Amino acid sequence: MTPGLSDGNGQQRFIAVLSEVAAVGQGGLQINEPGTARSLKNLPGSWSDLALACLIHVGMKRLTPDEDSGLGIEAEYQEAMRLH
Repeated sequence: MTPGLSDGNGQQRFIAVLSEVAAVGQGGLQINEPGTARSLKNLPGSWSDLALACLIHVGMKRLTPDEDSGLGIEAEYQEAMRLH
């Protein structure tokens, strides 16, 4: 879990981050171009579009566990969960 997203204010921060990532994603994500780097207001660091797609998928799984994001990374998510 990302630091600060599981503390007392975590749910509000989680929604803020997920909302921002979803807004960025509406413009299209270049997940096959690893050189892409974006900054977010609600999450420090630099993020590739693939990382943002993963955040969207994980966020959706946290909010609606039975739904798929449609990003084609469910198998990878399940493997990560198995390894975790």
